[in-house]
Amino acid sequence: IQDGEMALSWVKLNYDYVDKPDENFFQLIFNTLKNGNLNEVFRITENRLKAEAYDDQLNIKKLTLEFTDNKNISNTELFQNQPNPFHDGTNIGFYINEPQAIKLQVFDVRGNLVRVYKNTFEAGYNQFFISPKDIISTGVYYYQLVTENGTFTKKMIKI
Repeated sequence: IQDGEMALSWVKLNYDYVDKPDENFFQLIFNTLKNGNLNEVFRITENRLKAEAYDDQLNIKKLTLEFTDNKNISNTELFQNQPNPFHDGTNIGFYINEPQAIKLQVFDVRGNLVRVYKNTFEAGYNQFFISPKDIISTGVYYYQLVTENGTFTKKMIKI
């Protein structure tokens, strides 16, 4: 970040654009220090880099910014782990609207419990870090967030 600007270049090789045309490629999460609207502060410019994206055929795709307010997120939301697939570890983010004890369980593809994490978190965005030492074998895994508001499950892949 320089002079209030952030230049970003992102590359994702071997990405299946056909099956995921409306998927967000990445997200930025900000905690604000004072009241205001982020959509009045952030915008895409071409001051440092050309503002464009390309598909696997090098066709130019439109770039957009979407702003969401955590107040509009339901009581609990589990996000996709980043990165996925992973090798050197991954972060599993989630949103809760009140402080509470959270349990994260990781299962292998056969449903065997591989790892359990427990912690108490404040309201807002939080995350667990999964170390590569915590999940030894490569393969497909399911992670399950157990909260006061229910249980939420997603899939991840270790390579």
